[in-house]
Amino acid sequence: MFAADALQVQTGHDAAAALGLRGRYKCARGAANALRRWQGDITQIPLSAGLTPTSVWHAGRGHIVAHPFAGRLALGVCLGTDAAFATATGLVFIPTFTCAHAWRV
Repeated sequence: MFAADALQVQTGHDAAAALGLRGRYKCARGAANALRRWQGDITQIPLSAGLTPTSVWHAGRGHIVAHPFAGRLALGVCLGTDAAFATATGLVFIPTFTCAHAWRV
């Protein structure tokens, strides 16, 4: 929900609520479980907010990016040359150009 929260702050659109993901959890672990149980495509979150797909090479600060972790796409936030992703142990930073997808906010 890290990227969905960042998206909401930037656009005012709560994509997680629009897709029925809000209110199904009380903590970070619960949010992760809710996303695992959800049968939707994670890329629906930025698309439901009307974001435009862009090349990861053109992703800028604040843009939403997706990277595969453990066989599943996870959404993160571009910080420039690196992107931040929330994990159970905190934030993980990876090079933005290694992401699979990006959306312009």
